[in-house]
Amino acid sequence: MTIYRPGDVVPLVAQFYQYAGGPLVDVTNIQIKIQPVAGGAAILGPTSTGITHVTTGTYSYAYTVPANVTAGSYIVTWPNDENAAASEIIQLGDSATAAASYCDGWTPTFTCALPTGAYAVSGTALQAASEVLYGLSGRQFGLCTVTRRPCRQSCYGDTWPIATGTPLETYDNSYPTPALYAGEWYNITCGSCGSDCSCARVSEIALPGPVYDVTSVKIDGVVLTEGTDYRLDNSRYLVRLGGEEWPLCNDLNLADTEVGTWSVTYRTGQALPALGQLALGILTDEFTKALLCDASCRLPKPVQSLSRQGVNITFLDPNEVFQAGRTGLYTPDLFITTYNPRALTTRSRVYDIDNPQRLRSVT
Repeated sequence: MTIYRPGDVVPLVAQFYQYAGGPLVDVTNIQIKIQPVAGGAAILGPTSTGITHVTTGTYSYAYTVPANVTAGSYIVTWPNDENAAASEIIQLGDSATAAASYCDGWTPTFTCALPTGAYAVSGTALQAASEVLYGLSGRQFGLCTVTRRPCRQSCYGDTWPIATGTPLETYDNSYPTPALYAGEWYNITCGSCGSDCSCARVSEIALPGPVYDVTSVKIDGVVLTEGTDYRLDNSRYLVRLGGEEWPLCNDLNLADTEVGTWSVTYRTGQALPALGQLALGILTDEFTKALLCDASCRLPKPVQSLSRQGVNITFLDPNEVFQAGRTGLYTPDLFITTYNPRALTTRSRVYDIDNPQRLRSVT
């Protein structure tokens, strides 16, 4: 079965017979309807607009697959006053996806149907459009999925040997308690840090952020439930709930599916805003046309002026447009101007060279 992709035109034909094996016969008030085989809302119709009466008993409809179609099997039916049956199954697939050059990638919002044959090049077009807008918007948008294996960081800011049965084992205070050990003073705690806004211990970890959302927390390979076992505060602090505490130890020699380990998987960064998704869809559409050698492509061309039949047309200099950090297209440029008005080349970053690096894996 042929799989039709966004931008493809599906030729649909229905024929009606007076009886099985008999002559073709016309029907009245014919319509067309397309809906998922598994059930759900129709993606087309029922409508009579666009149906062509080819010849006696034969009707056709050219269906252009929209950009936001959900991949799957769809049934095409032709309702009519005579209740004459005619149907077929078609397979629709989603458009090609771009490789994520900046973590999880961006999702476009298409305002127009992609041109015929777009599937063959839509992945390349989306990738190119993403790279352009990512750079011109200051490289500030994009969600990255990371998995962290937290390591305990003591509150006192130093380490000392604790032997079994020593007096230092007996301290069980929420707040730092001074203790003299081996000729040096240490602020000893029980291993959980106190909070300035809580009289009780707060079992929390600070995740390098900003944290967009937490997708999974596992302890001893068991997945915890958000809202019941943990919550996220201030887009950074992961707080343990239910009177429990985060494990003090994490065996980094084992996978996080094993006993004695725990891990946090979350997305960090800023999501692409709605205006950015619109800009990405429009720019992807234009790159698609350029790759298909479509003359309607609106990307700036190195043409300064054009004279035909006494009419002179002056175009924007594309070199000036690109030098200003713009694309020459209204919506993409509106997105760039709105979110990167000072034409920054990258987002601000803060580095702490004194803080120890924590083990992490990126998925």
